[in-house]
Amino acid sequence: MGQAVQPAASSQPAWRAFAFLVLSTCSFAQLPPAPAPEPTVITVTGHATPVSSATASVTVLTREQIEASHADNVGDLLRQVPFLFLTQSGARGGLTTVTLRGGKPNFTLVMIDGIPVNDITNVLGGSYDFSNLSTDLVEQVEIVRGPLSSLYGSDAAAGVINIISRHGEGKARVEAGGMLGNFATRQGRLAASGKVGKFDYAFGGSYFDVGEQVYKDAFQLGTIGFQSHLTVGSRGVLRFLARYQNSHQTGFPTNGGGPEFSILRDPQSLHTNELVTGLEWRQQLNARWFYLLSADVFDRTQNSVIPAIYDSPTPNFLRSVPAETSDTDFRRLRANFSNSVKLAGNLTATLSTGWRREDGDSTGYVGPIPDSFHITRDTGDGVVALEYLTGALALNAAMRLDKADGFRAVYSPTVGGSYRLWERGPRLKSSFSRGFKLPSFYSLADRTVGNPLLKPEFSRSVEVGVDSDFFHGRLQSGLTFFRNDYRNLVDFSAEIFKLVNRSQAQTQGVEFSLNIPVSNRVEFGGHFSYLDWTLEQTTEPLRDQPHWRSGASLDWRITRRWRARAESLLVGRRYDFEVPVPNQPVAGGYATTNLVASYAFPSGVTAFFRAENLLNQHYHEFVGFPNPGIYARFGLTWRVR
Repeated sequence: MGQAVQPAASSQPAWRAFAFLVLSTCSFAQLPPAPAPEPTVITVTGHATPVSSATASVTVLTREQIEASHADNVGDLLRQVPFLFLTQSGARGGLTTVTLRGGKPNFTLVMIDGIPVNDITNVLGGSYDFSNLSTDLVEQVEIVRGPLSSLYGSDAAAGVINIISRHGEGKARVEAGGMLGNFATRQGRLAASGKVGKFDYAFGGSYFDVGEQVYKDAFQLGTIGFQSHLTVGSRGVLRFLARYQNSHQTGFPTNGGGPEFSILRDPQSLHTNELVTGLEWRQQLNARWFYLLSADVFDRTQNSVIPAIYDSPTPNFLRSVPAETSDTDFRRLRANFSNSVKLAGNLTATLSTGWRREDGDSTGYVGPIPDSFHITRDTGDGVVALEYLTGALALNAAMRLDKADGFRAVYSPTVGGSYRLWERGPRLKSSFSRGFKLPSFYSLADRTVGNPLLKPEFSRSVEVGVDSDFFHGRLQSGLTFFRNDYRNLVDFSAEIFKLVNRSQAQTQGVEFSLNIPVSNRVEFGGHFSYLDWTLEQTTEPLRDQPHWRSGASLDWRITRRWRARAESLLVGRRYDFEVPVPNQPVAGGYATTNLVASYAFPSGVTAFFRAENLLNQHYHEFVGFPNPGIYARFGLTWRVR
């Protein structure tokens, strides 16, 4: 039986890989690269803004980066991204969640094209499982660190991840591909996009299947999506989008000790369907006035069969978790009306109002006891926002009011600014924001860990930072300090086996990044973040959060057709809790290294190879959940245009 806490020596190979990347980069000292077009970010303000002018801390993954990664799901894509922490319960298909700055997984709002997809009905309590999200038709991923409740309301208490879909452009284009790998991995993809007159379209789908990786942990995921735009007249655009995902996963339940320590050895089974649909009309009435009308629906159903979790072979039923079966159905309907008016010069005001209805059903059993609930919650909101933007100075302020059934009205402000000291010089930035999170339906009503007395959680964040560009683009760096204060923090208490409100918690830390575009063909990146925390009125630590995390990458365009990328990630140890082994409260630190290589043939065919966990094959992200080891796959993509 494996040991969950890894010895310190296990991370040495990754340190050697890190050193190799640094030395390799230094050997490629050549002419600086030509400047690339600067990406824009939509999530921070609700409309396209240059990344360098964003007052919040933001990371943007472009279409080029997504395609070059050859990642088959967004979880793979996010694992190596600086300044977020992704965890996966064991093998591919295991529960995969993201935390930002210590803010708990359900404090991260996840959106697809601005439509929230967090499910507040099932056991995740509002966090999103990224194992169910493929990279099909993904144009860009935007990660904003820090509360954004001023724009998006509840669930955005620590940050936002927005998945933006691809749109059609130019001549019709068809793309087909397939992939094979170890653990009986197989995948097929098909997509098409284009533009006909004033109508553009993009649709596609895929099927992914992986067999047993550690023990009884197979996973299947099917996805199909469509997005279109129709230009009406000279200033109106009608957009429609739909995305459907169906997954089936098996494996060991969270907190159950995994394949190493589970007493019953019975896996859970989860069958999930997700549907996102949206309709939007936007029109530029004149040079100063723009308005938008939108409506969308998110529907998620899940059938789950979760075995009992015993604390020992002769279980103490006060410390064990009973078996649970459930069928959940969660629906979120939203409507929004927004106006943006350019008041004068570079000053823009935005006024919007919205409504959402969240409806959750759960039917099942906890042990032999029926466990069912049905909750409906309506929320109305209004937002006032101001933005001032010039080449050197960016200022923004927003205030949002949310009123949900059964809770008091909540005000969520944001104020931020950034200023470039001189042309191509350092840019200083700072922001203050407040966020909130309403209790999930599951946390209020579940008979095992639910607590109907839970209050909303509140967050307050302050950050200051500087982004610098040295030697005419040869070296780019960023440094940010942050502090988050949480009130009424909802967390699991092992002492009473219930979800409870913590009176107060603080997280604070630093984020540092370094990017060296050595030449047109070679680019080196590195990052380091440190997180500290304080919890009051409890002796328990903050679970599943490392104090530090670092990484390095080397991207090499070997020739016009050959491209390779190596990336290493190092993560410190984390506090954990598994019912069968309460005396093992720590999951050891780990390191992992990935390699991706591709070659583009003149015929439009691209061959690629991706290998993960090359140097530290069996690390543990949770006690008792070993990583399955080296995961390699080879694939082909054929593009016709």
